[in-house]
Amino acid sequence: MSHSIAEKRTTHEHDSVPTAFCSWTGGKDSCFACYRAIQEYDVDVLVHMAVRDDTRPEFDAVDEILSAQAQEVGIPLVQRRVTWNTYEETYRETLSTLDSDYGIFGNVEGKDQRGWVDNLCDDLDLTSVYPLWDEDPVELYRNFIKCGFEARIVKIDTERVADQWLGASLDEEFLDYLLSHDLHPIGEFGEYHTLTVDGPLFETRIPLHITGCTTRDSTLIADAELGE
Repeated sequence: MSHSIAEKRTTHEHDSVPTAFCSWTGGKDSCFACYRAIQEYDVDVLVHMAVRDDTRPEFDAVDEILSAQAQEVGIPLVQRRVTWNTYEETYRETLSTLDSDYGIFGNVEGKDQRGWVDNLCDDLDLTSVYPLWDEDPVELYRNFIKCGFEARIVKIDTERVADQWLGASLDEEFLDYLLSHDLHPIGEFGEYHTLTVDGPLFETRIPLHITGCTTRDSTLIADAELGE
């Protein structure tokens, strides 16, 4: 974690700064939203809803990686395993137990999804905050990297993104590829997904190793695990 971020969070503890939870996926958007929110809010918990419709070994590895992220960020992680059928009920119950006044979300586009989140937060007397909302996606991609973050590509839709990009870090070359193929720069339509491994929020870089991959229909998923 950079000194400026650490100092900012320490200052929040002594000032009258609103508390907030951050909806955390481990990817670039939730991480960048948290980074921006820390400038104005005391983000005191990360919340992750882990959708698990069956039991697979890679899910345990992802959970371990998310826990490592939270440790490096220095913010506790609340993680709940759910199915799509239990998602909303469990999410609602989890948020109702928090002491936060605000919720930080990494949504950039998608009014329907934002509407669902807003309604849920309203029901719980929470205020939803979207630090990345409606930002130009190309600039958002570049700003993420310029701020010193590193995110690895851990899932791709092979009907739109070539296999070679699995495991790569976000950079200008991948952005050029996306734009030249008329793909959304930040993967807003499921073109790709990431895990953030380094940046100004992190105390040290997370050693993420890609040991192989798994194919499910048109989705290629990296077999990722923590290294030494």
